[in-house]
Amino acid sequence: MRSRHRSMTWEEFERLPRHPGWKCEYWDGQAHLSPRHLSACGRVAVTPRAVVTPCPIRAVVPVDAGMLSRAFVEAFADTIDYCDWDPGRIEQAGRDQMRDFFAGTHGEPLSASRVAFDHGDEPGVAGAALVIRPRWGCPRLSPLFVVARRRRAGLATALVASVLNALHEMGEPTLESRWQVGNDASVAWHRAFGFVEQPDLALAEVYYRCAAHELWRRKRLGGLGREERARLAAEKRHRWHELWTLRRLAREHGPESVLPPLD
Repeated sequence: MRSRHRSMTWEEFERLPRHPGWKCEYWDGQAHLSPRHLSACGRVAVTPRAVVTPCPIRAVVPVDAGMLSRAFVEAFADTIDYCDWDPGRIEQAGRDQMRDFFAGTHGEPLSASRVAFDHGDEPGVAGAALVIRPRWGCPRLSPLFVVARRRRAGLATALVASVLNALHEMGEPTLESRWQVGNDASVAWHRAFGFVEQPDLALAEVYYRCAAHELWRRKRLGGLGREERARLAAEKRHRWHELWTLRRLAREHGPESVLPPLD
């Protein structure tokens, strides 16, 4: 994935839709869209779930590191997470991720971590849900990924359901995950699975600006029907109320009350 650069007038630029995961800037007669690299933090309650999987799933072991690294690169090469990175740098990131996971660099690797395998025409790792216990807070997915050929088959859901079942047996009440706001597929999956975003003032500011701009933009373009106008106005009000609430909490309880948990 690459940043986007398009020649246009200022008036055309103003009418571009805004996405919370992307910076939208203008200079030298061009619109420049590049990753904002904002991440959201969400949590889900640990409860037993059914595991319906298209691939065999088992616990992760250290000898999986090489296969996990290669699958990580395949899964993330076309996502906003590594936008504008060259292939060699992404490969190094994959090796670093697996080395850090098994070394416990960012938290203790947990036995609840799961990996799925393909045994068909393209054998190898199909996806993984690695789980760490950071110094502070609850267990965290770090990372979750599925290779391109296995997406939209329910594998991510099966992997994390298996993780939840293992965490339930360990007596853990909550699982945390973090995802790039600009990764639409990841955002949609986390919300559908049941992850609830934690308070984040910086993210709320961006959500509100995007909602306000979308209502303004659609009015300027014309042809906005009554129902759509009402929906966009309601989204703007919702985002403003969310932002106002977090600003108030920050004043009353300090900025740490409206930030996601630190590592």
